[in-house]
Amino acid sequence: MAALSEYGTVISELMVADAVTDLTVELLNGRSARSAYVLFERRSDPVEPVSCYETEGPTPTREDATTRLESSLTDRQLTALRTASSANCFE
Repeated sequence: MAALSEYGTVISELMVADAVTDLTVELLNGRSARSAYVLFERRSDPVEPVSCYETEGPTPTREDATTRLESSLTDRQLTALRTASSANCFE
């Protein structure tokens, strides 16, 4: 699993039942599904891909990231972050 993470994948689901493992991953940074499959196959028991979906998502902007971060923080956390930022605590 660490090799997949280092390759640039995000494991979104992992289920094991009756000696069968269902693994769902998201590939980041333009990685190909085929190369991820080859990497996984080299490091595990026989692998049988069931499906592959490719989607193009919008590239997140700095404003999108800021909005998501601010909405996930409490008022107190946001105030502390803004105070630290204005005091040049971050480079």
